Amino acid sequence: PACARKRYFVLCSVRLEGVCSAMTMAADAASFVGSVVRQTSLDLDLSRYVSRDEHLPINADERGVVGTAATAMSLITYIVGAGVLALPKLYSTVGIPFGLFLTVAGCCTSMYLCCILSDAVGVIQTATKKRMRTLEDVGGACYGELGRRVTGILINSRIIGKLAVYFVLIGQNLAFLRSPPMYRGWVVLGSGFFMTLAFVRNVKTLQKVAFLGVICSGMYLIMIVLGSIEAQKLNLSEGTDFLRLTGIDRSELLPAVSVMLFCFGPMNVIGNLRNNMAHQEHMSVAIISSHTAVAIFYAIAASLGFYSFGAGVADDITQSMISGGVKWMAGYLLAASVVCKLVVSIPIDLYCLFANIEASYPHDAPMHKGLNVACRLGVV
Repeated sequence: PACARKRYFVLCSVRLEGVCSAMTMAADAASFVGSVVRQTSLDLDLSRYVSRDEHLPINADERGVVGTAATAMSLITYIVGAGVLALPKLYSTVGIPFGLFLTVAGCCTSMYLCCILSDAVGVIQTATKKRMRTLEDVGGACYGELGRRVTGILINSRIIGKLAVYFVLIGQNLAFLRSPPMYRGWVVLGSGFFMTLAFVRNVKTLQKVAFLGVICSGMYLIMIVLGSIEAQKLNLSEGTDFLRLTGIDRSELLPAVSVMLFCFGPMNVIGNLRNNMAHQEHMSVAIISSHTAVAIFYAIAASLGFYSFGAGVADDITQSMISGGVKWMAGYLLAASVVCKLVVSIPIDLYCLFANIEASYPHDAPMHKGLNVACRLGVV
Protein backbone atom coordinates (compact mmCIF):
# COMPACT_ATOMS: atom_id res chain seq x y z
CA PRO A 1 0.00 0.00 0.00
CA ALA A 2 1.14 3.51 -0.79
CA CYS A 3 0.88 4.79 2.80
CA ALA A 4 2.88 1.81 4.07
CA ARG A 5 5.63 2.46 1.51
CA LYS A 6 5.78 6.09 2.58
CA ARG A 7 6.02 5.22 6.28
CA TYR A 8 8.61 2.52 5.70
CA PHE A 9 10.63 4.94 3.54
CA VAL A 10 10.64 7.50 6.36
CA LEU A 11 11.77 4.83 8.82
CA CYS A 12 14.57 3.61 6.55
CA SER A 13 15.69 7.16 5.77
CA VAL A 14 16.09 8.09 9.43
CA ARG A 15 17.78 4.77 10.26
CA LEU A 16 20.20 5.21 7.35
CA GLU A 17 20.96 8.73 8.56
CA GLY A 18 21.91 7.20 11.89
CA VAL A 19 24.18 4.68 10.14
CA CYS A 20 25.89 7.43 8.14
CA SER A 21 26.33 9.50 11.30
CA ALA A 22 27.91 6.57 13.08
CA MET A 23 30.39 6.07 10.26
CA THR A 24 31.77 9.55 10.83
CA MET A 25 32.62 8.75 14.43
CA ALA A 26 35.71 6.61 13.81
CA ALA A 27 37.84 9.03 15.80
CA ASP A 28 35.51 8.59 18.76
CA ALA A 29 35.43 4.78 18.60
CA ALA A 30 36.50 4.29 22.20
CA SER A 31 33.56 6.25 23.59
CA PHE A 32 31.20 4.82 21.01
CA VAL A 33 32.18 1.20 21.71
CA GLY A 34 31.51 1.64 25.40
CA SER A 35 28.06 2.98 24.69
CA VAL A 36 26.29 1.21 21.87
CA VAL A 37 24.97 -1.85 23.69
CA ARG A 38 21.45 -2.96 24.34
CA GLN A 39 19.88 -6.04 25.79
CA THR A 40 17.71 -8.62 24.06
CA SER A 41 14.37 -8.78 25.86
CA LEU A 42 13.00 -11.71 27.83
CA ASP A 43 10.21 -12.05 25.29
CA LEU A 44 12.51 -12.03 22.24
CA ASP A 45 10.97 -13.99 19.39
CA LEU A 46 13.78 -15.70 17.50
CA SER A 47 11.40 -16.57 14.67
CA ARG A 48 12.01 -13.15 13.15
CA TYR A 49 15.50 -14.27 12.12
CA VAL A 50 14.53 -17.50 10.37
CA SER A 51 12.70 -18.20 7.16
CA ARG A 52 8.92 -18.00 7.02
CA ASP A 53 8.82 -21.72 6.23
CA GLU A 54 10.53 -22.58 9.53
CA HIS A 55 8.06 -21.98 12.34
CA LEU A 56 10.09 -21.19 15.45
CA PRO A 57 8.15 -18.92 17.82
CA ILE A 58 9.15 -18.74 21.47
CA ASN A 59 5.79 -17.37 22.62
CA ALA A 60 3.51 -19.39 20.36
CA ASP A 61 1.16 -20.23 23.25
CA GLU A 62 0.69 -16.52 24.01
CA ARG A 63 0.24 -15.28 20.44
CA GLY A 64 -2.60 -12.78 20.26
CA VAL A 65 -3.35 -12.78 24.01
CA VAL A 66 -0.67 -10.50 25.51
CA GLY A 67 -1.94 -7.37 27.25
CA THR A 68 -0.79 -3.80 26.76
CA ALA A 69 1.06 -3.64 30.09
CA ALA A 70 2.97 -6.85 29.36
CA THR A 71 3.93 -5.55 25.93
CA ALA A 72 5.22 -2.32 27.46
CA MET A 73 7.34 -4.32 29.92
CA SER A 74 8.79 -6.36 27.05
CA LEU A 75 9.75 -3.15 25.26
CA ILE A 76 11.40 -1.78 28.41
CA THR A 77 13.52 -4.89 28.93
CA TYR A 78 14.54 -4.84 25.27
CA ILE A 79 15.53 -1.16 25.19
CA VAL A 80 17.40 -0.90 28.50
CA GLY A 81 20.90 -2.28 28.15
CA ALA A 82 24.50 -1.80 29.12
CA GLY A 83 24.52 1.43 27.13
CA VAL A 84 23.30 3.12 30.31
CA LEU A 85 26.85 2.68 31.67
CA ALA A 86 28.11 5.28 29.17
CA LEU A 87 25.42 7.89 29.72
CA PRO A 88 27.12 9.59 32.72
CA LYS A 89 30.13 10.24 30.45
CA LEU A 90 27.82 11.62 27.77
CA TYR A 91 26.27 14.01 30.30
CA SER A 92 29.73 15.09 31.45
CA THR A 93 30.56 15.99 27.84
CA VAL A 94 27.52 18.15 27.12
CA GLY A 95 26.25 19.05 30.62
CA ILE A 96 23.10 17.96 32.41
CA PRO A 97 20.65 20.39 30.67
CA PHE A 98 21.68 19.43 27.14
CA GLY A 99 22.02 15.80 28.20
CA LEU A 100 18.41 15.81 29.36
CA PHE A 101 17.42 17.43 26.07
CA LEU A 102 19.21 14.67 24.13
CA THR A 103 17.48 12.04 26.25
CA VAL A 104 14.05 13.50 25.52
CA ALA A 105 14.90 13.98 21.82
CA GLY A 106 16.17 10.40 21.47
CA CYS A 107 13.10 9.10 23.26
CA CYS A 108 10.69 11.08 21.04
CA THR A 109 12.52 10.11 17.84
CA SER A 110 12.44 6.41 18.69
CA MET A 111 8.83 6.67 19.84
CA TYR A 112 7.79 8.34 16.58
CA LEU A 113 9.59 5.79 14.40
CA CYS A 114 8.17 2.84 16.34
CA CYS A 115 4.65 4.22 15.95
CA ILE A 116 5.22 4.72 12.20
CA LEU A 117 6.42 1.13 11.86
CA SER A 118 3.54 -0.23 13.94
CA ASP A 119 1.03 1.64 11.76
CA ALA A 120 2.73 0.36 8.60
CA VAL A 121 2.56 -3.22 9.89
CA GLY A 122 -1.16 -2.79 10.60
CA VAL A 123 -1.89 -1.32 7.16
CA ILE A 124 -0.01 -4.09 5.33
CA GLN A 125 -1.57 -6.89 7.39
CA THR A 126 -5.06 -5.50 6.75
CA ALA A 127 -4.43 -5.30 3.01
CA THR A 128 -2.55 -8.59 2.51
CA LYS A 129 -4.08 -10.69 5.33
CA LYS A 130 -0.55 -11.84 6.19
CA ARG A 131 1.40 -11.36 9.40
CA MET A 132 4.41 -9.04 9.23
CA ARG A 133 6.71 -10.71 11.75
CA THR A 134 9.97 -9.07 10.72
CA LEU A 135 11.37 -5.90 9.20
CA GLU A 136 12.29 -8.05 6.20
CA ASP A 137 8.60 -8.88 5.78
CA VAL A 138 7.74 -5.19 5.78
CA GLY A 139 10.51 -4.43 3.29
CA GLY A 140 9.32 -7.26 1.07
CA ALA A 141 5.68 -6.15 1.21
CA CYS A 142 6.61 -2.58 0.25
CA TYR A 143 9.42 -3.12 -2.26
CA GLY A 144 9.40 -6.78 -3.23
CA GLU A 145 12.29 -9.24 -2.97
CA LEU A 146 14.91 -6.50 -3.37
CA GLY A 147 13.48 -4.65 -0.37
CA ARG A 148 13.54 -7.84 1.67
CA ARG A 149 17.19 -8.53 0.83
CA VAL A 150 18.39 -4.98 1.47
CA THR A 151 16.59 -4.90 4.82
CA GLY A 152 18.13 -8.26 5.75
CA ILE A 153 21.62 -7.02 4.91
CA LEU A 154 21.17 -3.93 7.07
CA ILE A 155 19.88 -5.98 10.02
CA ASN A 156 22.73 -8.52 9.76
CA SER A 157 25.30 -5.72 9.60
CA ARG A 158 23.80 -4.13 12.70
CA ILE A 159 23.97 -7.43 14.62
CA ILE A 160 27.63 -7.93 13.67
CA GLY A 161 28.47 -4.41 14.85
CA LYS A 162 26.61 -4.98 18.11
CA LEU A 163 28.50 -8.24 18.72
CA ALA A 164 31.81 -6.40 18.29
CA VAL A 165 30.67 -3.91 20.94
CA TYR A 166 29.73 -6.77 23.25
CA PHE A 167 33.19 -8.36 22.98
CA VAL A 168 34.91 -5.08 23.85
CA LEU A 169 32.59 -4.40 26.77
CA ILE A 170 32.91 -7.88 28.21
CA GLY A 171 36.70 -7.57 28.03
CA GLN A 172 36.63 -4.28 29.94
CA ASN A 173 34.49 -5.66 32.74
CA LEU A 174 36.35 -8.97 33.05
CA ALA A 175 39.55 -6.93 33.42
CA PHE A 176 37.86 -5.00 36.24
CA LEU A 177 36.91 -8.25 37.98
CA ARG A 178 40.32 -9.85 37.58
CA SER A 179 43.55 -8.53 36.14
CA PRO A 180 45.89 -9.79 34.72
CA PRO A 181 45.25 -10.52 31.95
CA MET A 182 44.60 -6.97 30.89
CA TYR A 183 41.62 -5.74 28.89
CA ARG A 184 42.82 -6.88 25.44
CA GLY A 185 43.75 -10.29 26.78
CA TRP A 186 40.24 -10.79 28.11
CA VAL A 187 38.79 -9.72 24.74
CA VAL A 188 40.83 -12.44 23.02
CA LEU A 189 39.93 -15.09 25.61
CA GLY A 190 36.27 -14.11 25.50
CA SER A 191 36.21 -14.28 21.71
CA GLY A 192 37.70 -17.76 21.85
CA PHE A 193 35.01 -18.86 24.29
CA PHE A 194 32.21 -17.46 22.17
CA MET A 195 33.52 -19.21 19.06
CA THR A 196 32.12 -22.41 20.57
CA LEU A 197 28.77 -20.75 21.30
CA ALA A 198 28.53 -19.64 17.67
CA PHE A 199 27.49 -23.22 16.86
CA VAL A 200 24.58 -23.38 19.33
CA ARG A 201 21.37 -24.35 17.57
CA ASN A 202 19.10 -25.23 20.52
CA VAL A 203 16.73 -22.31 20.89
CA LYS A 204 15.11 -23.71 24.04
CA THR A 205 18.44 -23.65 25.86
CA LEU A 206 18.89 -19.97 25.03
CA GLN A 207 15.34 -19.21 26.13
CA LYS A 208 15.87 -20.76 29.57
CA VAL A 209 18.74 -18.42 30.45
CA ALA A 210 17.28 -15.25 28.92
CA PHE A 211 15.70 -14.21 32.24
CA LEU A 212 19.19 -13.66 33.69
CA GLY A 213 19.69 -10.73 31.34
CA VAL A 214 16.52 -9.07 32.61
CA ILE A 215 17.65 -9.45 36.24
CA CYS A 216 21.03 -7.94 35.40
CA SER A 217 19.34 -4.95 33.77
CA GLY A 218 17.72 -4.13 37.08
CA MET A 219 21.07 -4.43 38.83
CA TYR A 220 22.55 -1.65 36.70
CA LEU A 221 20.60 1.18 38.29
CA ILE A 222 20.99 -0.23 41.81
CA MET A 223 24.78 -0.49 41.47
CA ILE A 224 25.07 2.96 39.86
CA VAL A 225 23.15 4.43 42.81
CA LEU A 226 25.36 2.63 45.35
CA GLY A 227 28.52 3.68 43.51
CA SER A 228 27.30 7.27 43.34
CA ILE A 229 26.74 7.33 47.11
CA GLU A 230 30.33 6.16 47.63
CA ALA A 231 31.64 8.75 45.16
CA GLN A 232 29.85 11.58 46.96
CA LYS A 233 31.63 10.61 50.18
CA LEU A 234 34.94 11.17 48.39
CA ASN A 235 33.84 14.50 46.83
CA LEU A 236 34.94 13.34 43.37
CA SER A 237 32.73 15.90 41.63
CA GLU A 238 33.97 18.93 43.55
CA GLY A 239 34.42 21.96 41.28
CA THR A 240 32.66 20.34 38.32
CA ASP A 241 30.57 22.52 36.00
CA PHE A 242 27.39 20.46 35.76
CA LEU A 243 25.55 22.84 33.44
CA ARG A 244 28.19 23.24 30.70
CA LEU A 245 26.14 26.06 29.19
CA THR A 246 29.24 27.31 27.37
CA GLY A 247 32.35 25.70 26.04
CA ILE A 248 30.80 22.54 24.62
CA ASP A 249 33.07 21.05 21.98
CA ARG A 250 31.06 20.88 18.76
CA SER A 251 32.94 17.78 17.67
CA GLU A 252 31.35 15.96 20.62
CA LEU A 253 27.78 16.72 19.60
CA LEU A 254 27.45 14.22 16.75
CA PRO A 255 28.79 11.29 18.81
CA ALA A 256 26.53 12.30 21.71
CA VAL A 257 23.43 12.40 19.50
CA SER A 258 24.31 9.07 17.86
CA VAL A 259 24.94 7.35 21.19
CA MET A 260 21.59 8.52 22.55
CA LEU A 261 19.75 7.31 19.44
CA PHE A 262 21.40 3.91 19.77
CA CYS A 263 20.25 3.69 23.40
CA PHE A 264 16.64 3.66 22.16
CA GLY A 265 14.92 2.14 19.14
CA PRO A 266 13.38 -1.35 19.53
CA MET A 267 12.25 -1.36 15.88
CA ASN A 268 13.28 -4.99 15.33
CA VAL A 269 10.65 -6.40 17.69
CA ILE A 270 7.70 -4.07 16.98
CA GLY A 271 6.10 -6.44 14.46
CA ASN A 272 6.36 -9.46 16.74
CA LEU A 273 5.08 -7.68 19.83
CA ARG A 274 2.17 -6.17 17.91
CA ASN A 275 1.12 -9.60 16.61
CA ASN A 276 1.26 -11.03 20.14
CA MET A 277 -1.14 -8.38 21.53
CA ALA A 278 -4.78 -9.13 22.18
CA HIS A 279 -5.65 -5.54 21.20
CA GLN A 280 -3.20 -4.47 18.52
CA GLU A 281 -4.76 -1.00 18.32
CA HIS A 282 -3.22 -0.31 21.75
CA MET A 283 0.34 -0.81 20.53
CA SER A 284 0.95 2.95 20.50
CA VAL A 285 0.07 3.07 24.21
CA ALA A 286 2.68 0.41 24.96
CA ILE A 287 5.28 2.24 22.85
CA ILE A 288 4.69 5.62 24.49
CA SER A 289 4.57 4.30 28.08
CA SER A 290 7.69 2.13 27.68
CA HIS A 291 9.75 4.90 26.10
CA THR A 292 8.69 7.35 28.78
CA ALA A 293 9.77 4.94 31.53
CA VAL A 294 13.13 4.28 29.85
CA ALA A 295 13.78 8.02 29.36
CA ILE A 296 13.20 8.60 33.08
CA PHE A 297 15.50 5.68 33.92
CA TYR A 298 18.26 7.02 31.66
CA ALA A 299 17.93 10.58 32.98
CA ILE A 300 18.23 9.46 36.61
CA ALA A 301 21.17 7.12 36.03
CA ALA A 302 23.10 9.57 33.83
CA SER A 303 22.51 12.65 35.98
CA LEU A 304 23.29 10.84 39.22
CA GLY A 305 26.45 9.28 37.80
CA PHE A 306 27.76 12.59 36.44
CA TYR A 307 26.78 14.52 39.58
CA SER A 308 28.61 12.02 41.81
CA PHE A 309 31.74 11.25 39.79
CA GLY A 310 32.19 14.62 38.09
CA ALA A 311 33.96 15.38 34.83
CA GLY A 312 36.40 12.50 35.37
CA VAL A 313 33.74 9.81 35.00
CA ALA A 314 34.94 7.03 32.66
CA ASP A 315 33.32 6.01 29.37
CA ASP A 316 32.12 2.92 31.26
CA ILE A 317 31.14 4.11 34.73
CA THR A 318 32.29 0.79 36.17
CA GLN A 319 35.89 1.85 35.53
CA SER A 320 35.35 4.88 37.78
CA MET A 321 34.43 2.79 40.81
CA ILE A 322 37.97 2.62 42.17
CA SER A 323 39.92 4.81 44.55
CA GLY A 324 43.49 4.49 45.83
CA GLY A 325 43.91 1.34 43.78
CA VAL A 326 41.03 -0.35 45.62
CA LYS A 327 37.98 -1.39 43.62
CA TRP A 328 34.58 -0.80 45.17
CA MET A 329 32.10 -3.58 45.89
CA ALA A 330 29.50 -1.75 43.78
CA GLY A 331 31.97 -1.83 40.89
CA TYR A 332 32.51 -5.57 41.27
CA LEU A 333 28.77 -6.24 41.33
CA LEU A 334 28.13 -3.94 38.37
CA ALA A 335 30.92 -5.54 36.31
CA ALA A 336 29.64 -9.00 37.20
CA SER A 337 26.13 -7.99 36.10
CA VAL A 338 27.46 -6.72 32.77
CA VAL A 339 29.44 -9.91 32.14
CA CYS A 340 26.49 -12.13 33.09
CA LYS A 341 24.15 -10.20 30.82
CA LEU A 342 26.50 -10.33 27.85
CA VAL A 343 27.13 -14.06 28.30
CA VAL A 344 23.36 -14.46 27.88
CA SER A 345 22.97 -11.92 25.08
CA ILE A 346 25.86 -12.90 22.79
CA PRO A 347 24.70 -16.50 22.08
CA ILE A 348 21.19 -15.23 21.30
CA ASP A 349 22.50 -12.65 18.84
CA LEU A 350 24.87 -15.19 17.27
CA TYR A 351 21.98 -17.60 16.79
CA CYS A 352 19.78 -14.90 15.27
CA LEU A 353 22.53 -13.78 12.89
CA PHE A 354 23.43 -17.21 11.52
CA ALA A 355 19.82 -18.42 11.37
CA ASN A 356 19.07 -15.35 9.29
CA ILE A 357 22.03 -15.99 6.98
CA GLU A 358 21.11 -19.66 6.53
CA ALA A 359 17.49 -18.75 5.80
CA SER A 360 18.61 -16.59 2.87
CA TYR A 361 19.59 -19.76 0.99
CA PRO A 362 16.89 -21.75 -0.88
CA HIS A 363 15.79 -25.08 0.58
CA ASP A 364 16.99 -27.02 -2.46
CA ALA A 365 20.46 -25.42 -2.30
CA PRO A 366 21.30 -24.86 1.40
CA MET A 367 24.44 -23.17 2.64
CA HIS A 368 27.54 -25.40 2.25
CA LYS A 369 28.71 -26.83 5.59
CA GLY A 370 32.27 -25.63 5.11
CA LEU A 371 31.11 -22.12 4.27
CA ASN A 372 28.76 -22.24 7.25
CA VAL A 373 31.58 -23.08 9.66
CA ALA A 374 33.89 -20.47 8.13
CA CYS A 375 31.15 -17.84 8.39
CA ARG A 376 30.51 -18.56 12.09
CA LEU A 377 34.20 -18.53 13.00
CA GLY A 378 34.96 -15.56 10.77
CA VAL A 379 32.26 -13.33 12.26
CA VAL A 380 33.48 -13.97 15.82
